[in-house]
Amino acid sequence: DVWKLVRRQGPADIWHAATDKLMGTDEYGTYSPSDSSGDSFSIKFDASSGMRCDQFLFMSGDRTKWLIATNASITGMHYENTPRLVERSSVNKFPHMVRWHNRPDSPEDPWVSLTDHDVAVQNGDVIYGEAAWPAHAQLLQDHNGANVFCRIMEGTCHNDRKDGAETGRDCGGECEACNGCNKVIHHNKKLACTTSGDPHVRTFAGPNSHPMGQGEF
Repeated sequence: DVWKLVRRQGPADIWHAATDKLMGTDEYGTYSPSDSSGDSFSIKFDASSGMRCDQFLFMSGDRTKWLIATNASITGMHYENTPRLVERSSVNKFPHMVRWHNRPDSPEDPWVSLTDHDVAVQNGDVIYGEAAWPAHAQLLQDHNGANVFCRIMEGTCHNDRKDGAETGRDCGGECEACNGCNKVIHHNKKLACTTSGDPHVRTFAGPNSHPMGQGEF
């Protein structure tokens, strides 16, 4: 599996300049592979870029605060103060639900946070926002900015139906193929398939390594 730094906001009192609802269409700034630089930038990570971002890792620039969630848990639908699935985070190492916002008429959304949004605002635990929003940015100032990593997951089936219909079909056997989906990126491991957030996304069960090589999430 590969983690790729795709978006960073350096230490500041405003959030990411992107307004693409975390869809990966915005591109700006000068890219740096460093997740602790003073730079602010975004590269494309939508389908046209050739990347398939199945999971996001949100991480502070000092690497003390982080959260992993599937793309499907954050994007693709509108919600307001609604529980969304978090795979694991720096405050809870097990799957759990956190209340976030992704409202259609709020350019600063999606708001992603370590705890429920209203609580996170008070505690400096908001870890993602857009539209250069000048609020809830305590983490940026106290923890050397914020990063977004994309993960291309080994053994993942993708839904490529042009109509986006939710078939809910399962993978079969060793995840060699999904009905209505492409074949997996890699399927030579005899591991079980597990559902992760989206009925179109199936991933191999197994440990996830810290992208920075500092143990396991």
